Amino acid sequence: MKKISLISILSAMLLLMVGCTKEYITHEHYYQTIVDGSTLLNYEYTVNPNDWVTEDGVGYYYASFNNQDITQAVEDNGAVVAYVWSDGRWNLLPYVFPYYSAAEDATWGENIRFDWKKGEVTFIIQDLDGGLPEGMENIDQMIFKVCILK
Repeated sequence: MKKISLISILSAMLLLMVGCTKEYITHEHYYQTIVDGSTLLNYEYTVNPNDWVTEDGVGYYYASFNNQDITQAVEDNGAVVAYVWSDGRWNLLPYVFPYYSAAEDATWGENIRFDWKKGEVTFIIQDLDGGLPEGMENIDQMIFKVCILK
């Protein structure tokens, strides 16, 4: 019975993710109740060029956001997945792709990933060589989707 419930939940998640529309709203969320009382929460984050930060000795840029729905219960029994909007579709993170900057009219390879912990989600960009990405001053706005299964 648990196997059937898990399959039902995963199927519902897939249908919800495929059927979601792309909106340009920062921190917007909506709730969808799924089988057996589980809830899928979807958040979209708009990361503007000036939201990316780095620190000395760290080879990447990051943008962090508070998210109170990432609770201890999610850490213990839930799931968190994230996507980046690129090339006209949602791409599952981590995502490695050649990134094009219209402002710079240049392409370079980037690794985009995310980390999460209780109360927070962080998006990370790093060059494929493990260093700081070049041209971050000209990076375009990026849209991320985070799906939390409670």
